[in-house]
Amino acid sequence: MKMSQEGLDKLTKPWEELILWPYDDKVAKRRNSETGRFEQPEYKGGPLRGTLTQGYGHTNSDDPKIVLGSRWTVAEANEILLKDMGRYEAIVNRYLKVKVSQHVYDGLVDLCFNCPSAIPHVVGLINAGNKAAAERAMMQYIYSKGERMEGLVHRRTAEIAFMNTPDDPEEAASTIISPKAEREPAPKTMAQSKTGSAAIATASAGAGSVIAGIQAANDAAAPIKEARDNINDLGLMEHLIRFAHSPKALIIVGCFVLALAVFVFLDRKYKLTEFHV
Repeated sequence: MKMSQEGLDKLTKPWEELILWPYDDKVAKRRNSETGRFEQPEYKGGPLRGTLTQGYGHTNSDDPKIVLGSRWTVAEANEILLKDMGRYEAIVNRYLKVKVSQHVYDGLVDLCFNCPSAIPHVVGLINAGNKAAAERAMMQYIYSKGERMEGLVHRRTAEIAFMNTPDDPEEAASTIISPKAEREPAPKTMAQSKTGSAAIATASAGAGSVIAGIQAANDAAAPIKEARDNINDLGLMEHLIRFAHSPKALIIVGCFVLALAVFVFLDRKYKLTEFHV
């Protein structure tokens, strides 16, 4: 495997920072009296507090050797970085025995670039399938010449976060954060749901009953009128019978059935969308 451009752009380059002249990496930045900006002071000789560095974290452990007073161009710094990364990719590839995601691999190469001594320990845990232990082990490598460095604490934290980023952006959106870490199943369509199908069928039947009821009412109107003419003084019963056989009653029943079907349909659709059940 090789480190991705995303890994270079989001991990190594931002954390190393591009400095085109030689500097001591344990000397704090100072304000430039001319520009007013904080800059890494150029190392011009004398005892080193940390490691002599230039470009994107390049040190004398790799070629080319740093020459005091030199200035690199941005293109030269990028070329040297890619050459350096090839060495650390080879180290990670030599130790890594299992398949990992690109983000995990990039995080390991960045760790190797910054602290090669961490790789046998951390990658050994990755090979054993214990990624959580590997992440805890990474947080042990936060010292420079025996001194705890807050910058290294933040860098290890950033590497771990990057390693836990899915390679596929859609994978992150479709994954629920739950104790079981289960992936959300794709929601069923209303046609696939038994309840949804029943609701659709009921709605169709309800709509059909309204139409059929109106037609039936027209057919029944003549005999009802004839029966009414033959029966006298039936009072309330006459009104009930008349209403029960009227077009209004059939329409009301049909509308009730249709409303019930719509309610069942919407309720089922909500449960499928929100709860996938």
